[in-house]
Amino acid sequence: DLMTPEGMERFVEFANNVNLGYLLVSGGGEPMMERKSILKIIEKVDSERIVLVTSAHWAKTRDAATRYLLDIKNALSKRSSETTLTIRVSVDSEHTATLTLDPIINLINLFYEEYSKVPQLELQIHSLEGDFAIDELIKLLEHNFVISRKKVGEQRISDGKNALKIVPSQELITFNDMQIKVGFAKTFYSNLRVNVHDHKVLQRNIDVYQKDLFERTGASGLTIIG
Repeated sequence: DLMTPEGMERFVEFANNVNLGYLLVSGGGEPMMERKSILKIIEKVDSERIVLVTSAHWAKTRDAATRYLLDIKNALSKRSSETTLTIRVSVDSEHTATLTLDPIINLINLFYEEYSKVPQLELQIHSLEGDFAIDELIKLLEHNFVISRKKVGEQRISDGKNALKIVPSQELITFNDMQIKVGFAKTFYSNLRVNVHDHKVLQRNIDVYQKDLFERTGASGLTIIG
């Protein structure tokens, strides 16, 4: 399940032949652990925007985060076309249970000190509605920064020139004079063994999917529980 050098060469060739406007790099693990592949994508793929979705495991220490961000900056400087690179960090109670909040704290401090004025590099946070990890993060940083939070009112948030998606809720958090966008996704109930005789639980699990379907597509639905 690792990208070989030959596989990465073929991927870059494919990506550059399809007129990409937006490239999101994610996975069922931590894609940024494949450092060489990530840096090659940043340097070689011709896309108007590149988004790296990460748990920021690689930023658990300040030194490690500093080295990786410097490699990313150097890869950006070698590009032959302009792009905007977003590092989107997952910050929620599930991730912080094992990683703590140290990775995102290291990244916020480094971006504030060194990268907030780099126009092609952006730090974002992804969290979940109803999760308290962002509140905990702010409590830990409020002695180092003047922090303010502002909810973004509009529902439709453009994620690139050719991509339009609905974000359930979004905030702009300002650390002194640096703004970080925080997107909140819905929490879906993923129970694999739901008691179908418990109508309340069954309806709860169905409602969240129907709400998401309606908000994303404007569709309406009918639920029948017998």
